Amino acid sequence: MNSRLGRVATIAVLSALAVLVVSSVASAQWRQERIRLPYWQLSDGSVQTSSVHRPLMAAPDRLLVGLEQPSGIMLSPLAARRFPRNPGRIADAVGGRIKRFLGGGSLAVVDLPVGSDLYAAADKLRRAGAVFVEPDGEVYLERLPNDPRYPEQHHHPQIKSPAAWDVTIGSRQVVIAVIDSGVDLLHPDLADSIWVNPREIPGNGIDDDGNGYIDDWRGWDFYEGTNNPRPKPDGKDNDGNGEPDDQVSHGTLVAGLAAAIGNDGYGTAGVAWRATIMALKVFPDDGTTSVSTVVEAIDYAVDNGADIINLSIGAPYFESFSDPIARAYQSGIVVVCASGNDGKALTDSSSSWVSPVCNDGPSAADNYVLGVGAVNREDKRTWYTNYDMSSRDYVDVCAPGSELFGPVYYDETGRFPHLSKYFGTNTGTSFAAPLVSGLAALILTKNPGYRPAQVYAAIRNSADNIDGKNPGYEGTLGTGRINAGRALGQVLPPAKVTDFEAFDTPDDDGGSITLTWTRSADDGGGASSVTGYVVLRREGTTGSFKRVAVLPSGTTRYDDTDVSDGTMYYYIVRATDGSLTSDSPIAGPVTSANDGAPPVVEKLPVVDRPDDDGGAIVLDWSDYTPPGDFAAYRIYRHSRRFTSTAGVGVLVTITNPATKRWVDETVRDGVDYYYAVGVRDVAANEERAVRSVGPVQSYPNRNITFGPGLLFMGPAAVPADRDPATLLNVAPAQLKLARWHPTGSPPYVHYKPGAVPELLKLGLGRGFWVLLDKATVVQPTGAAAPAGDFSIELGPGWHQLANPFFSPLDFGASTVTYGTNTMDLASAERSQVLRSVAWVYSTQAQRYQMAYPDVGQRLSLIPPWSGFWVNVVKPCTLTLVRSTTGEVASAGSSVCGDGWRAPILLRAAGMVDDTGLVGTAETEFCLPAPPPIDDRPQLRLTVANRDEKVAAHAVSLGAGSAGKWTWNLDAQNLPPNSEVELSVPDLSTLPPEYTAILHDPLAGKSVHLRTVSGYRFMTRDETSRRLQLSVEKRAAGVLVIGTLGAQAGAGAGAQVVFSLSQPARTSIEVVNIAGRSVRLIEDDHLRLAGNHTIVFDGRNSHGAAVPGGRYLVIVKAVADDGQQARRMVAFNLSR
Repeated sequence: MNSRLGRVATIAVLSALAVLVVSSVASAQWRQERIRLPYWQLSDGSVQTSSVHRPLMAAPDRLLVGLEQPSGIMLSPLAARRFPRNPGRIADAVGGRIKRFLGGGSLAVVDLPVGSDLYAAADKLRRAGAVFVEPDGEVYLERLPNDPRYPEQHHHPQIKSPAAWDVTIGSRQVVIAVIDSGVDLLHPDLADSIWVNPREIPGNGIDDDGNGYIDDWRGWDFYEGTNNPRPKPDGKDNDGNGEPDDQVSHGTLVAGLAAAIGNDGYGTAGVAWRATIMALKVFPDDGTTSVSTVVEAIDYAVDNGADIINLSIGAPYFESFSDPIARAYQSGIVVVCASGNDGKALTDSSSSWVSPVCNDGPSAADNYVLGVGAVNREDKRTWYTNYDMSSRDYVDVCAPGSELFGPVYYDETGRFPHLSKYFGTNTGTSFAAPLVSGLAALILTKNPGYRPAQVYAAIRNSADNIDGKNPGYEGTLGTGRINAGRALGQVLPPAKVTDFEAFDTPDDDGGSITLTWTRSADDGGGASSVTGYVVLRREGTTGSFKRVAVLPSGTTRYDDTDVSDGTMYYYIVRATDGSLTSDSPIAGPVTSANDGAPPVVEKLPVVDRPDDDGGAIVLDWSDYTPPGDFAAYRIYRHSRRFTSTAGVGVLVTITNPATKRWVDETVRDGVDYYYAVGVRDVAANEERAVRSVGPVQSYPNRNITFGPGLLFMGPAAVPADRDPATLLNVAPAQLKLARWHPTGSPPYVHYKPGAVPELLKLGLGRGFWVLLDKATVVQPTGAAAPAGDFSIELGPGWHQLANPFFSPLDFGASTVTYGTNTMDLASAERSQVLRSVAWVYSTQAQRYQMAYPDVGQRLSLIPPWSGFWVNVVKPCTLTLVRSTTGEVASAGSSVCGDGWRAPILLRAAGMVDDTGLVGTAETEFCLPAPPPIDDRPQLRLTVANRDEKVAAHAVSLGAGSAGKWTWNLDAQNLPPNSEVELSVPDLSTLPPEYTAILHDPLAGKSVHLRTVSGYRFMTRDETSRRLQLSVEKRAAGVLVIGTLGAQAGAGAGAQVVFSLSQPARTSIEVVNIAGRSVRLIEDDHLRLAGNHTIVFDGRNSHGAAVPGGRYLVIVKAVADDGQQARRMVAFNLSR
């Protein structure tokens, strides 16, 4: 054991140093009469007030005066007392006399006439040449403990322990029973404070005092039934909470916070340095205990001389605690309980109660328990503490409970590394409670005859109100946070203001200094003693502080407007309760200055200069009014948005206040620029915080001519009002414009004069239809697309977009972002996020054209000012890539692979729809047809080899592996009584072994597209017709007419059934038994392979009914390769 530990049992109470700066003569003449001084200004200009614990007291009619030493001479005290130091000048200045010289002649004791004003006399002495002047002040014993780890105990200054120690440090006669997990009896900071049973002889195995406990000379372990209340760790996690021995130090820390030995040069200090600790162990090192065990310990404390019982424990509410606690209280014992760590309200409902804090007596008037809640270092309610919303006093006061530092169990054997330190921290209401127990010990030391109710009242009534720091919990934290000094009867000055700052009042024209502070803790809280604040000011580095303002309580700011620019000032804010005061630290030096920056330029239109070839941007701030002390406009420019001109170079300085327009001709076209205009005054003040305007680009913007005719377009520059009529230079009443609404009904929204709806407002990337009756000239002005790529957020459905750039757009280079994934168009198609197709409209050809993808046609760029359609499946972001080459970077890339392709054209009413395309690909591939253009005819395709009811595709490619493909072709929006032509003009990529047959089921006709490129029909009343296109390999076998049969029908005719082994052109004729022709039913009619049925109506070629009898049906067929087949069958026709 080291020497420190070896003398644990003999630690003595050390006397604090008494520093007395008085001579023996002065001490002899120190009068009992003293006066209280609110403050005293020291030689450095700072102000001294009362100490933390005591007011500033001084002898009346006497001052101590500092004098200059004779050059290089230090006199002996005797010689100094007789040394003539120009007494006439010093004494005459105040009408008094120099009584003595002290400190080697550097200090004079000056007696003043009776009733002198010490402040006025001090000013005269300073003017007479005194180095310093001070009152002959009262000197106190120093009561801060010398324990080296005391500075780590933040709770002591918070609860004003030092002020209490000036009154008492406790007494060994006051016993605190710590009913807990045991106390480390060997701890150096506790060993000499442990209670020893004077009526028990240790180790004799006899219950000497007859209390039922053998050899209980240092307390008792009620959990294990032994006489050793020291914890017994085993290094195991017995309660399974993940922490071995987690309770082993609980009781030791509780005991140390209450009564660790103070001022012994070691460790920490408890609240009551000299109180005695009765160690009563009721918990194991890990886990819980029983109610009966705790109650037995309470009874022991009552029966064996405890003055205070500390219960830093918690449990559900048990009535069993009530009588033992009542017995303790009625026996004159203070019972202190932690409020609990459930973070809940304790109410009048017993369902909210916890023990033992709520075992407070049988009626609301009783208060047997001093309940303690927990606050943090800022006096704010901790998250875990229980609080009181009852009509009783379950929570009487609060105390610090977070990260409290003190003694913990120390394992001297070295077996348990986690118990190898003498000190540690812990958090909870368990550790707030012993601070109150320690305070109760100090009160009982000063007032040994107090009953528990008197102790409770002293603690409750002296607590600092903290409601202001706990909004929403007012009145629920007892009477407040304990104040030990006030509880011991100390008269304390109000707390100082904090966060005190003095600074030049910003953004003004000078002549003002602003002072701000956080009000005293005793202003509206704490002791609620502050009556006001006094502002003191000193001009320059020397001289005295003078009062400049008296302010009411609650004030946190003062603007001193009686100052001169450029002069240094120093400030103090004094909190006062009308008698005692506390001064803030000095703030300064601070000077006032003209630092009000002129107003910033808020309205700053910045646009590309119109009607030029690019390379110029115009700034205009004509609405700005310059200040009277204007010095210059400063133009700032950057390639990125900025909110401060700090670090941004000045582009140009303009000193003429009338100049409010400037053209930047140093820009490059297509580059984003951001601008701001700063304003500087003659004092060089300028507001640096700005809002830059941009991005803006320069671009060639000579006039562009559009029309006449129908255009699908979108702007590359958007005018400020975003009105299409403004852009197109067309009167609103004459403007014929429409835009697609992806979810609207009807889908098109048409432009009307008046307020323009958001859907129809111009925007970069927004396309629209416009019908121009005549050519119009557009002058590009307004906002252009920012530099780089351009992104558009899209929801499901068709969208009218437009090229936002002044350069052609390669749509195939675009990317799609879905969620966090960014992909190319082919991937977006495969993921069913966005259909990889872009449709543009040719005004000249008056029809749609596919700009993307490559399905066999030539890809094209989308020109500036042109619109295009895209189809979105899932919400995503489409990013259009700005082209730098003007070429199709995506050329040669095909989204569907190799295969044969054949375009399909629909002609009707002078209009052509040539968007249709059929063929094959590596896998099945379809692209949707764009939305219709007004009511003109259109062609829609189904998926190959699917009999879909609705055809919605423009491109439909079947899987190449199928070998045979059939499409339904829907001709829509057909005019009545008109000729319609459906043609497949180019089958050059279709392999020669395949045939293509177009079939009209309604007319019952088919055409072989190898020999005829198109098919015509006349509409009647219909507006749509479905046709069928079949492509398959030519039959490799012999042309055969099979299963030919004829059977008389129910009427006067007959039904003829036959089959073909492959497509062929057929002729069907009815002849009589003599071989003469009766009727040619069909001639050169193309029929597909398979079964066919025709009806003979029993009439000849002239329409007359033929007589009954026997007839022959002759079927002839000619295949595409020239094969011929002929077959006949007889049938009977009856009349």
